[in-house]
Amino acid sequence: MTDDRPAQLLDALHARFDSRWHVRIDGSSLWMEPRRLVVGKPKRTGDTSPGGVVQQMECALAARGIRRDALLPIRWHRDTDLCISAIQALDPWLKDAEPRVWREGFLPQPVVRFTGERGPDGQLLDGFLTAFVNLSCVTRITSVERHVKLLDAWISAFSAAGLHAGRLTLHGDLDVWTRDSVAGITIAIDADGVGLVRQPPIVV
Repeated sequence: MTDDRPAQLLDALHARFDSRWHVRIDGSSLWMEPRRLVVGKPKRTGDTSPGGVVQQMECALAARGIRRDALLPIRWHRDTDLCISAIQALDPWLKDAEPRVWREGFLPQPVVRFTGERGPDGQLLDGFLTAFVNLSCVTRITSVERHVKLLDAWISAFSAAGLHAGRLTLHGDLDVWTRDSVAGITIAIDADGVGLVRQPPIVV
């Protein structure tokens, strides 16, 4: 990632969101708030079951060109015994520098996380097991414009599921992080102060 990428990202955010959002910078911190705030209890219509919410988000993302892909297997057998994140779909691209991925698109992925450590003999020690469904959009991001389009797609998906854009805030640090062969800037989306999405643009 070149040094001018944060400035490019800021320009792209202004170009796409200025009519609907306040975009401001404080040092290296980015904050975005909707010009029309919504307060009070969220108003939900349609199917409010977990499956209904996933379906509504799937349709909204599909309208933006992001299709649903098949689920990853729960048993992973690589860095983890179990699938702990939908981002593992990008393992070949991120970890092996291969031009392919296991899955790409909208993934309502079941994941399992275990807090226990392994003992000297390799056996798992006591810990806590959690299992949940991680709603993810897993895709390779190679430009700031693509990153901004994905942010807009997430906002549309939340709105389709009954979470109005006026309840959302976006924030992040424009300092570039690096890890091995990839780098990026992470922007988070909160709803009523509760974290929903952490979206890192990753450029090889």
